[in-house]
This record gives sequence, structure tokens and C-alpha cells, in this order.
Amino acid sequence: MESKPRSWWALLSFALVGCSSFTEPSKSGEEAAKSSSNLQTSSAGPDVNALAAQAAIAASAPCPTCGVSVTPNTGLRRVLLLSIDGMHAADYYKFVANNPRSNIGKLYLHGIDYPNATTTTPSGAFPGMLAIATGASPKSTGVYDEDSFDRTLYPPGSNCVGATGTEVIYDSSIAQDWTQLFSPINKANLPLFKNAQGQCVEVYPHNFLKTPTIFEVIQSSGRRTAWNDNRASYEILSGPLGKGISELYAPDISSTLSTVSSPPNGVDLPGSAALCNSDNSYGTPPFSYTTCVPVASAYDDTKVQA
Repeated sequence: MESKPRSWWALLSFALVGCSSFTEPSKSGEEAAKSSSNLQTSSAGPDVNALAAQAAIAASAPCPTCGVSVTPNTGLRRVLLLSIDGMHAADYYKFVANNPRSNIGKLYLHGIDYPNATTTTPSGAFPGMLAIATGASPKSTGVYDEDSFDRTLYPPGSNCVGATGTEVIYDSSIAQDWTQLFSPINKANLPLFKNAQGQCVEVYPHNFLKTPTIFEVIQSSGRRTAWNDNRASYEILSGPLGKGISELYAPDISSTLSTVSSPPNGVDLPGSAALCNSDNSYGTPPFSYTTCVPVASAYDDTKVQA
């Protein structure tokens, strides 16, 4: 049976600070070679197994001056979850092969590569991220996209009057003012549900989710969690009870650059627009966080500095 295309969602990197045990360098190339008889690669696409082998060879090559080391510890202190939207396995392997001493290359060297995972169906941002955070498919989470339809909910502003069935949108449009970098969710933009007491209540993103998340598990053990993403609707990762994330930092990627009056976290977002040109941007000015590389880098830096 032909395997599904592998994407970045299959290559989640967990950076464990203060690991309780030492993990051997990645053996992805070796394992990919062993399982090649069970995997098929489209003739029109890249040979992912070959790329995995190249990445493994490059990452494990001796480099005495690189200072790459892992010091075992007796207890796990922090877990860092990195998720890169849209990066396919082939892109990842190519980058590691060409940049084995980069930070992400070092993570790969001391990590575990599982190349046989597949993306969700559909493979959008919400279902993909929730698959990682819950271990469940869209059939279980109930979330197929940021924009879907639910036959049991009432439309926003309906006061739960009339027939059920409404489009459920959890993108930047639910913000009070999506042009602003930071704007809370506007309850008036949310779908509605009539609870067991007959009350008409708003359905926030986390209410829409049907399965617990890893953030809730961590919180229930008395530990703190934090997450940053590109819009407020990612509070969905808090889980059905809405208590999984201690701190959420979510500057809206769809906001307007001109509305930023002061540098967030010391990052000059408006000033980054001056670096946009025909070689690093597409479209015409004014540029946004998704159309100009320097502006996108500055936007990402605000989250790194948070």
C-alpha cells in the first residue's frame, strides 16, 4: 500500500533541557534504508529516504570544534515544542544536510527521527497542531479546519434563536480589531450553544475542542505551560476546560503593520518594512508579515523575545 506524503508535522522536534537519559544520535538514514521496502516515494517527488540518509550522515560527521554535546541529568526540567508550519520532511532533511551545525541540525543530531508518521487529513494548521497536542485525529477532536461548519451550533448574534447550523470560524476575524497586533477575542463573533440549563453561551475555540491536550496534562501535575502562536484563537490548545495554558503570547499575523506604535519586546516592526525590496518580498507596498521576509523575521523575533 502506498504511504501518505510525509510533511513537517511528522518531524516534530522536542528539545529536552536536562534530559534524564542520553539519546543516541539520530539513525534516520539507517532506519529509512531498513524500511525502504515498505515505503514508496512518488516518482514526481523527492526521495525522502535518500534525503534522510544525507541528513543523518551530515549531522553525525565528526566536528571537534562544534561543541555539540548532551549532558545527562537526573530529571526533566523543561520541554520545548517546536512546530514549523508548512515545512515538509524533504525541506527539513535538505536543510540539515546542508547546515548540520545549525541549531536545528544539533537538535536532529541528538534527537529521534520518526520518518514513518503521516499528516492529518485534512492537513491544515488547526488539525495538524491539534494532532500533536492531543494525539487525536480530526474525527476525535472535532476540528477539521479554522473555518468549518457545525450543525449543532447557532450563528453568532442569533441569541440561539432559529435553526441550528452555522459556519464556525476561528481565524483572525474573531478578534475585536484584527488590524491590531494584540486584540482579544470578540464574543459577538463566536458561534453559540444552548447548554443543559437552557442558557445561550459563546463557543470559544477551546470549547469547540472535544479532546484533552498535553498542556492540560502538564497543568494537572502542578506545572506551568506557555505557548506562542500567530493569533488569539490558538487558545484552543488550552483544551476543553480552557485551563491548559498558563501564558499565551499570540501577536496576530494578519494585523496591519502600520498600527504598531511602539516596538514590542524591543523589536522594531515598522522599521523592518524599510528593508523590504523586490528580492525579498512579493506584491506591492504596504507589506505585511506574510509578504516580506524582513518583516516576517521581525514578527517571529517578537515571539522569540517574549
